[in-house]
Parts: sequence; structure tokens; C-alpha cells
Amino acid sequence: MAKVSVVMPVYNTPDEVLKEAVESILNQTYKDFELLIINNGSCSDITTVIDKYSDSRIKYYEIKENHGVAAARNLGIEKMSGEYYAVMDSDDIASPDRLEKQVQIFEAEPDVLLCASWFKRFPEEVVVKAPLKPGLLDFLKRDFLGHSTVMIRIGNKKEFLYKEEYEVCDDIELYSRLIMKGRFYVIPEALVNYRFEGKGISIKKSNKVSECAKKIKNQQMEFLTSDKKLQKKIINLLVSDTKIEKSFMERIFSIKNIAVFNYMYKIVTVLNIEFKFRKGSL
Repeated sequence: MAKVSVVMPVYNTPDEVLKEAVESILNQTYKDFELLIINNGSCSDITTVIDKYSDSRIKYYEIKENHGVAAARNLGIEKMSGEYYAVMDSDDIASPDRLEKQVQIFEAEPDVLLCASWFKRFPEEVVVKAPLKPGLLDFLKRDFLGHSTVMIRIGNKKEFLYKEEYEVCDDIELYSRLIMKGRFYVIPEALVNYRFEGKGISIKKSNKVSECAKKIKNQQMEFLTSDKKLQKKIINLLVSDTKIEKSFMERIFSIKNIAVFNYMYKIVTVLNIEFKFRKGSL
């Protein structure tokens, strides 16, 4: 059983591009992994690429009809045997030490649930950075994680599946749930090259992403408080130019692990005093 399971959905990815993505994983300095390639209803026969690699770490699965990338990722999670789930898109390129550096973080920091990194958009060579220790307040302000940089410590698989109904922002929805369960850690180094060319989002799809992200943020706000006036004040504070230390904000208004209470309760910390509430009572 491998330590890391890399899940790579493929849908009509050009052969040469797919080859680069696959080889960037096979050539990792960290060797204890499996690569689950999910053919998500591609029109072309991608086995002409996959069959060229006589590597037992490759596991190939095929979905006859495309049902969205979330469905393909979920199949990979269900089939994986590893302790850590690594996301990898079929047109991105991982640096040789990506898996090694992320596993090192998990081994050194047992409370880290999700480990990501910065990434580089190419061919424009722009490094996209993210907060090193992101919390709920960061996600309420903006979305910043490159999904192909993400590795997750998997527990009960059902709790880590993507919600397919969210379609264009299933990754953001997953983060919104996981940030309530454990700590996120971002390595301050571009460990993935993100192929930006050809990933241009149409205005129609961009609007759909915005609507979906807004829905997720509304759900996060409802989790914090059902008081609409307080929700508005928190949002205004987050988007304003007022300089407030993030650590101070989190001490005043922070969330603890709700899984302890089977999602029936939430713990809110106000000025370092903890209060337990039944959901819907705050």
C-alpha cells in the first residue's frame, strides 16, 4: 500500500501535455506513491500514452461518459489506498520534489490536514502566492489555492469526497468544509507549474464560478452566525482597508473542530473564552 495516492483525471488532454504531467509524477524524488489515472470519458484513446509506461505504480480507471471532474476525482478517492491524497491535473507539471516536501510537512506536523504550495503559471512565468497558514478568514476574503498543489490527509473517505453539484468550484466547496476540521499549511515555494494557456474561462463560466463561490461563502457565514446584520459587518470588515491583525481577529472570533460534536454543535471563541452552541442557536 502506497503512502501517497496521486489522482489525475483526464478529459481530452493532448498526448504530449498528458505525457508531461504523468512523467512529472513518475520522476518524483519521493517514491512511495501510486498514480491513479481516471479517463473521464475522453474522446481519444489515452491508453496509447499510458501503455508506454511499464510502471506498476500506475493504476488506470475509465469512466465511459464524462460526468464532470468532481466525479472522476471521487472515483480516485474511492479507489486509492494511500494515507495522503494528492491532487494533480492532467495538464500541469509537478516539480520533482513536490511530494517529498509535502509528506515532510505531514510527518512533522500531525495536526495539518491539508498541505498546498505556491504555484507558477506558465508560459507567463508568474508565481501565485498564498497565505502560509490560511484560516477561515482568508477563505472568506478570497480563493487562492491552486488545486494541483493540494495534498490532503485522508481519514473517513466519505468526508473528503467532492460535491458534484458544485461543478465549477467543487474544490472551493471542499476547502470550506475541511478548514473547519483541521489546519491548512502552504509551502512558500512554487511546487507546481500550472498551465494557464488554454485555460481561459469564458464570461459565462466566470459568472457561474462567482455565483458558486458566493453561495459557499454564504454557507460559511451561516455557520459562523445566522445574524444577517453581523454577517454584513464581518464581510465589510474583511473587505475594508482597515488594518487589523489576522491573529487578533481569529482570537476574537474563531471556530474549533465541530466534528467532535457530530456537526450538532459549534464552538465559538470570543476574547479567548469558549462557548458551545447548538447549530442554529447563534
